[in-house]
Amino acid sequence: MTKEQAIGFFGSPSALAKSLNITPQSVSQWASIPAYRQFQIALLSSGSLKPDEELLPPEKNIATNTHGHRVQSVAEYKDSKAAEIPA
Repeated sequence: MTKEQAIGFFGSPSALAKSLNITPQSVSQWASIPAYRQFQIALLSSGSLKPDEELLPPEKNIATNTHGHRVQSVAEYKDSKAAEIPA
């Protein structure tokens, strides 16, 4: 997200700063929005504003390990073990 998008959403640099509990001077010093502030703004905007793509984890790695093998979630593991127990 750009600084201009965030200011546009909140209405002014002062309103953006107040929402983040920082000073308007801090906002004015940003060349670009720091990563952690982008996530705060995304939450405050209920997802209307999104952090920059390069700050997000790549989707392909969410369910794979470092070797590219699929990794079961804890729920999937428990379900598979429960299926093995005879009734």
